[in-house]
Amino acid sequence: MLYAIGLDLSLRNTGLAVVRGDGTIVKVCSFGASLDRGATMKQKVERLVGLTQRIVQEVRVYHAEAFDKGGEAKVAIENYAFGARGAQNDLGELHGCVKMQLHLSMHLYAEVVSPSSYRKVLLGKGNATKQQSYDWAKVELTNGGLAVSNNDEADAYLVAEWLRRKCVGG
Repeated sequence: MLYAIGLDLSLRNTGLAVVRGDGTIVKVCSFGASLDRGATMKQKVERLVGLTQRIVQEVRVYHAEAFDKGGEAKVAIENYAFGARGAQNDLGELHGCVKMQLHLSMHLYAEVVSPSSYRKVLLGKGNATKQQSYDWAKVELTNGGLAVSNNDEADAYLVAEWLRRKCVGG
């Protein structure tokens, strides 16, 4: 049994989605923490550690479940938004911490996928807009009995579904 885990990493609102190899949507959620502009280095580090721990805890659940069923868990992360402005250095640190901890704790190597790549596979065009991606994910998640609350959850689901299709075909 495959568990495809998609992550849309963000300091304020990380999206996480889990899809089984048969297409069953298991989980979609988001979490994070906002800091004031004047946040201290200690506060920034504590946020980074807390987010990384939460992500690893979530992945560990499905990694263990897959292992117990003779399957595997795979993880994919949405690539950086290179055109975005803001705390890109902090986001880069989050990417590095998550990748490192997934490897150290479960020997998982996260695959990185660009939005244009997963949009091409799932929506048929790599230049689909963020709104088109959200709308597609909303329909799929609603059909799966789940709700999507924000773009981060939608993107995480798209990443997970892209990974699932890459692994099992379809």
